[in-house]
Amino acid sequence: MNHFCFIACSSYSCKHRRRYKPKNIVLSRRSNFFTLPPRTYPLFDKDVVQCSPPLSGAPQLVASVPTWTELESKISELLGSKIYSYRLGEVKRQKDCRVVIFTDENLWCPYTRRICFQLEEKGIPYRFWYLNMFKLSPWYKDINPHCQVPTAIIDGEIIYDSPVIMKYIEDRFLGTKRLMPENMSKKMKEDLYDFERLERRISNTWLLWFKKYFSEEQSLDSFYFTLDRVEEALHIYPGPFFFGEQFSLVDILFAPFMDAIAATALYYKGIPVRNTGGLFPAIEEWFNALAQRPVYQNIRSDEMTIIRALPYQFDHTDILPQAKKSAERMETEMRNVDMRQVKNDPFESQNRLLASSKLIHERTSILEVLRNSLGISPDSEEFLTLDTMLRLVSNMLIEGCFSIQDSFLNNFSLAARSLKLLRDTVQVPKDLKYPAFLQLIACLNFIMDNLKMQAEI
Repeated sequence: MNHFCFIACSSYSCKHRRRYKPKNIVLSRRSNFFTLPPRTYPLFDKDVVQCSPPLSGAPQLVASVPTWTELESKISELLGSKIYSYRLGEVKRQKDCRVVIFTDENLWCPYTRRICFQLEEKGIPYRFWYLNMFKLSPWYKDINPHCQVPTAIIDGEIIYDSPVIMKYIEDRFLGTKRLMPENMSKKMKEDLYDFERLERRISNTWLLWFKKYFSEEQSLDSFYFTLDRVEEALHIYPGPFFFGEQFSLVDILFAPFMDAIAATALYYKGIPVRNTGGLFPAIEEWFNALAQRPVYQNIRSDEMTIIRALPYQFDHTDILPQAKKSAERMETEMRNVDMRQVKNDPFESQNRLLASSKLIHERTSILEVLRNSLGISPDSEEFLTLDTMLRLVSNMLIEGCFSIQDSFLNNFSLAARSLKLLRDTVQVPKDLKYPAFLQLIACLNFIMDNLKMQAEI
């Protein structure tokens, strides 16, 4: 992915910008929930998708679990027009949307997420068009001859390469929040140029490491050297961000890749970037300050989604022997979100409702994924178990009251496997924003713990 300095991109070459001429493409398309094939992760819990044949005999259905119609009515009353919309990107009418972003169907691309970060900070409505990157449609080459993502269509102009898109947005939407310091001094402009070069360096170092262009020892030396440069850059101005107390486009540039680097370096290589015991204090402070921004919670991914995505992008994603313990610990921590952790969420109620509304309105796709992965017939009693379990989860998230009736637990094995599959297939932030995802995971874990206790009685 090419990068261009914001300063150098004060004018846009025709190489990255041209007028969009529609070719019977409907830009209001929505993708289905769960586009990812059934995963083989977590590595230390193989039965998540390696399921045994369906069990015979369906559980006694709980009469108190609401129907889908009743659940739709509940969530509509509580959320109104905000149903499953957490992004500004979820616009109601195409004419209200000046920005369309073409990206991968799982929203894995860090270049896309930083554009979303910018748009959300500025309050600019946008819409996604999801692409199957393994089988791109021929028409996409007419839009982006490099067949890369992201590509943006802004007021009819086609723009590609994420720094160019971000510069264009900053200059085009003048009435919105500015994300660069005003009246920048000569030194600040020079530092901006250096920050942008550093972002390219850290992302390229990470990419080359996982593509195994160099030996593991050479890659590790280069990685630590570049992290030291990031640490030094964060000390230039007093404050947690690259320009001190002011959050800027530079922080947005770094955020998605630093998230990916922190998760994958620890999981696959056993190398910590965070919680290093004071090795990188400024980087740790930057991550903590970033986490306090509400918009960041909308666009950030979770560690499991990042880890799960890597094998689809690189051929060499083996866990090094020295990383086995840290990978196993991460698997355990990422799965063991409980109710006590999510109760501290200041928007706990809203995020529960958002998670529930997503399950309710995408239930057809979700049930199809679960059914296919578990090898269950759509007209079987086992399918009724899946349907009832999904309604139970949706209702518990709405009510915020977590309890399970014993009469539901006759087929706890099938129920537990379906819940684990659901938990490990959600894509963040595409399917749910991170805080809503945590509410869902805590609810699923609560039910699975109860199923386990019931099985042991």
